[in-house]
Amino acid sequence: MKKLNSLILVVVLVAVAVLSVACTGGVQQLFCDHDFSKCDYLNVYCAKGCGASKRPASERIYDNKFVYDFTEAKHAEVVASFNAVENALAQAEPYDGAKHAFAADSDYYKANKNFEEKYYNPFSDMVEYVTEQYQYAYVFYCKYDGGNGTKADYETISEVRNEVIADYYKLFASIYDTQYREYFFSEEDGWTADDITVALNMSASYGDDRYVAINNKIDKLSTTYRDFSDSELAGEAMCNLYKQFVTEQNALAALASDNGNKYANYVEYAYANVYERSYTPSDVAEMRNYVKNYFVPVFNKLLRKYYFSSSKSFVGNASKVYKALCEDSIFDNDLTLDYVGKYFAEMKTATLGSKEINFYSTANDLLRNGNYYTGEYEGAFSYYIPAQKATILYFGPDSYSGAFTFVHEFGHYYNTIYNGGVNLSMDHDETQSQGDEMMFLAYLQNNLSQNNLGKVFDAVEANQLFNIASTVLMSTAVDEFEQTVYAMDETTLKNADLQQLFVSIMKGYGIAELFNTDYWRYVAVDSPCYYISYAMSALPSLGIYAKAQKDGFDSAKTAYLKLFTFSDNASLAHKDDKGDIIVDATYADILHNAGLYGAFDVQLYQLLSDTLG
Repeated sequence: MKKLNSLILVVVLVAVAVLSVACTGGVQQLFCDHDFSKCDYLNVYCAKGCGASKRPASERIYDNKFVYDFTEAKHAEVVASFNAVENALAQAEPYDGAKHAFAADSDYYKANKNFEEKYYNPFSDMVEYVTEQYQYAYVFYCKYDGGNGTKADYETISEVRNEVIADYYKLFASIYDTQYREYFFSEEDGWTADDITVALNMSASYGDDRYVAINNKIDKLSTTYRDFSDSELAGEAMCNLYKQFVTEQNALAALASDNGNKYANYVEYAYANVYERSYTPSDVAEMRNYVKNYFVPVFNKLLRKYYFSSSKSFVGNASKVYKALCEDSIFDNDLTLDYVGKYFAEMKTATLGSKEINFYSTANDLLRNGNYYTGEYEGAFSYYIPAQKATILYFGPDSYSGAFTFVHEFGHYYNTIYNGGVNLSMDHDETQSQGDEMMFLAYLQNNLSQNNLGKVFDAVEANQLFNIASTVLMSTAVDEFEQTVYAMDETTLKNADLQQLFVSIMKGYGIAELFNTDYWRYVAVDSPCYYISYAMSALPSLGIYAKAQKDGFDSAKTAYLKLFTFSDNASLAHKDDKGDIIVDATYADILHNAGLYGAFDVQLYQLLSDTLG
C-alpha cells in the first residue's frame, strides 16, 4: 500500500520495432446456438462441430473496462486530494526522535493510521487512476493516430501524470519530517532502511518542481516528433529536435541520484532505472567487441543464405504456405493463424513450474476477449494495466500482424499471464518475445519438413535468421550512437553531425551499405536507450534456436519456458506479503538457470558459429 511503486514512476511499453493487427470486430456472429465460451478462436471450426465456416468475432469484453474518462472535474479531485494531504502534514508535529519513537499502542500510531486512511491512501488511489488513464490515452492515441481528440487527451493526461508523480514522491520527504516518520516508514508495513533511503532520494529527485517542467518539455518534443512529415523526419528538423530531446533527457537525469551519486547522463540513468539492467553502459563496450569480432562473421554467413534464398519460384501450396508465414496477417489469412495455433499447442507443459503452461488456451482467450487494439500508429506493444490486472496489446497498420510478429508479442503477453505484473528487466522481457519467435521457427522446421515443404522452410528460416541477426547489429549500433550523443557537452552536441555519426558507427559493424542509415531517426525519440535490449535478447534467442538444432526441440522448449517459470525458483525470486513476485536474480542468472548463454558469454558466440554459421 505504501511501499514504493516504480511502475507509477516509469510506465514502460514492451514493444517490437515492426508489427500490426486487424481487429476481428465487436459483434458476436451467431452462427450456432451454444455456449460461445467453448468456441475455438484459433481455428475455423466450432467446438461442437456445428459446421461453422468462419471464426467467431471477438467478444471485446474489455471495451467497457479500458475507458478514458479523465475530465477537468477529475483533475480538480486529484488536486484537492493532494492539497488535503499537504494540509494534514502542515498540521502535524515536526519529527522528534524521543517523542515520536514507534510504539504500536500509542496515540501517534493511531494518528498515523488516520492520516493514511483519510488522506494518503485516497491520494495514492488518485495517482493510480491517473496512471491508468495515461495508459489508455496512449493506446487510443496510437489507435487513432492522434485523431478523434486523442492527441489532446494524451497531451493533457501526460502533463497531469507528470504533476502527480512529482507530488507523489514529494510526499515521502514531507512525511519523513513529521510525527508520522517512524509509523509511516515502519517495518510493520514492510519498509527497510534501504527502502527509506530510496524513497528520500526519489523525493529529492522527482519531487523537484523542475522534474515536472522537464518532463512536460520531453512530452511535447515527443508528440512533435510523431507529427513530423516524412521530409521533416529526414531533414534538419529531426536533428534539431533530437538535440533538444537529448538536452532535456540529460537534465532529467541530472535531477536523479543513486544513493547520492549523480548520473553522468540519461543513458546511465535509463539503464539503471527505466530498464533495470544489471550492467552499465560501459559494460556494453565488452559486448560490442564480442559482436564485432565473433558475431559479424556469423551474420555474414546468414546474409549470404538470405541472398541466395528465394520464394519467387514457389507455386501452388508452397507459395500459399510461404505467404501465410512471412507476408499475411493472422487476422486476414486463416492459414497464418492455423500455423500459429498449432505451434502454441506444442508449447504446453505441466512439469516445469507451479502451474501449467498453455500457450494455446491463453491465445484462444485473448482472441475471444479482445483485449487488443489496432490503429494507424506504426508499431506494436503490450501494455500491462495494473488496475485491471490485464494486458492491452496494440498493433499498427500494414506489416504489423504477421505470424512471427504475433508470436513475438504473445511472448510478452504470456509473461503477464504466468507472472502477473512482475517487474522484469527489458532484456528478459525481450528474450521471452524474441525467443518465442525462435521456438516458432524451430517448430516450423519439423512441421514443414514432415509435409514436404522443406524448401519453404529454408526460405522462411533464411528470412527470420537474417532479420534477428540484423536486429543484433542495428540495435547495438543504435546504443553506441546514443551513448556517444548523450555523453556530448552542450557545444559538441550543438555542432554535431548526427547523421554522419550514425553512418560511421554502422561502418564499424560492416552494415552501412546494407541498411537504412536514417534508422536512428525512427527509434531514438520513441524508444530512448531501449534498443540495446533488442540485441541483448536477440543473441540468447538465437542461442535458443541453436539449442534446438543441437539438442532438439524439446530441450530448447524447456530452456525457453524456464524464462517464465524462473519465478518458482526460490533462489531467483520470491513473493512479498501481497503475493507479488519480486525478482532477486540478474538477467544473466536467469539465463544460466535455464541452460542458456547471454550476450556477455563468449560461449554463446561459439555456439552460434558452430550451429548457424
